Amino acid sequence: MNIVATQHPLIVTLLIWAAAYLLAIAFSGVVVKLLFRLAKIESNAGNDRAGRVIGKIEDVLVVTFVAAGAYTALALIFAAKSIARVDHHKPEQASYYILGTLGNFTWALLVALVAKLTLLYLGLSLPISTVSQID
Repeated sequence: MNIVATQHPLIVTLLIWAAAYLLAIAFSGVVVKLLFRLAKIESNAGNDRAGRVIGKIEDVLVVTFVAAGAYTALALIFAAKSIARVDHHKPEQASYYILGTLGNFTWALLVALVAKLTLLYLGLSLPISTVSQID
């Protein structure tokens, strides 16, 4: 185990989760745009500001749920997005919506799981809810 992780486990844990939040939020838009380009789907650049904000909130929720070990709570994201947007999309926009949602969700999940695995490797695999119990 790394000497820094041994001497300052709380700081290391918080830094790794902070990096996960920053990576998930900062690059999710890039990942989604790349997926749109690969699928040859025209993105509504500039027209879907609410969708981008929702995506950033989704990133925060995914990382938080993984950090807390609340994997079943991840289903709430899909349920909430489905209920909220079911009437707002035309059938031809379904692939745009699904690809954006799944791409963003997958990116945030991968980032969070890498953070969790990094903590496990360092011997610090603690969810956020137990960080305050570190001595």
